[in-house]
Amino acid sequence: MTSSPPVPTASVATSRRATGTSRSSIPAAAALLASLLGLAAAALWLLELLPYPFASEPGTLKLAVAEFLPRGVMIAGVALLGAVGAAIALRMLRASHRTGVAPTVMAGAVLAVTVLVVADARLMAFLGYALSLRMPPLDDQIATQAAFVVGGLLWLGAAVSGARRGRRRVHTDGRPASRTARAAAIVALLVPLVYASTRFAWAAGIPLGISDDMMRQGQQSGLWLIGLGLALVATVGGLLALGLVQRWGERFPRWVPVLGERRVPVLLAVIPASVAAASITASGIGFVRVIVSGEMPLTGNWTTIGPELLWPLWGVALAVATVAYARRRVAWAPRAELTAW
Repeated sequence: MTSSPPVPTASVATSRRATGTSRSSIPAAAALLASLLGLAAAALWLLELLPYPFASEPGTLKLAVAEFLPRGVMIAGVALLGAVGAAIALRMLRASHRTGVAPTVMAGAVLAVTVLVVADARLMAFLGYALSLRMPPLDDQIATQAAFVVGGLLWLGAAVSGARRGRRRVHTDGRPASRTARAAAIVALLVPLVYASTRFAWAAGIPLGISDDMMRQGQQSGLWLIGLGLALVATVGGLLALGLVQRWGERFPRWVPVLGERRVPVLLAVIPASVAAASITASGIGFVRVIVSGEMPLTGNWTTIGPELLWPLWGVALAVATVAYARRRVAWAPRAELTAW
């Protein structure tokens, strides 16, 4: 007689459900940590044990909305976000089912505060210089802005994880990108090319939109070589945005050593694109605000700051293409439960 194959038992099913639950709690734990750190930072700012990062020097250009708000208002706002976030995250950790809309609302609130109030062009400049291998100094304000961006993305991950709890991930590579996603990816390519074209021109000695005297000063100081590095970063970033709608964004090209034809991990594309989208949008909004407020005239600056006024469009388009990419590559199906016979 041949023996029958082993039948999954209730204990095995319980073990697998427990493993799935523990994995799904990781994003909520990360969101809890981010919220507690925000709450701790607010307390340290209040007690003046940590430098308040949104204070600007008199007479300097204020780029972030946070610099216009009273110190007490910002501290209270950050503390409120931290306390509410911690409560929601703790509830998520105790839940064994989908967690409703609270995590999504919390993620939206943190990202909105980050993009509209806290972050500005300095964060984008830091990332651009770092990627062009010119590491700038990291001050308290840039570090705080980066922490808010990371916290917002951690909350976004927690919200997605909570909404998908009880379901299993199914890879759906090979589906065509939608027209909306393709249009967004094209915008996310063209806008940085507009910015890069001015910097390429200056590096080549063409005084596009600037005076001959400014061109000479930039050449003598090496400013245009720095701009060349930023232009290359913007160009590469724009080209990578196309990967969100192309096959090589799902499978590494055949010519890539070791990784050729291997599947591109979804998060490998989604995480950098999300960080870039948040930073670009915040920077662009800051540029638009200083122009509209008259703090910086556009006259005489149409090539130096004009392309940056398109950055909100770039950031939003990149966000749309990123969301569409994630939804196209991963679907969520009801999790099959193992039961005892």
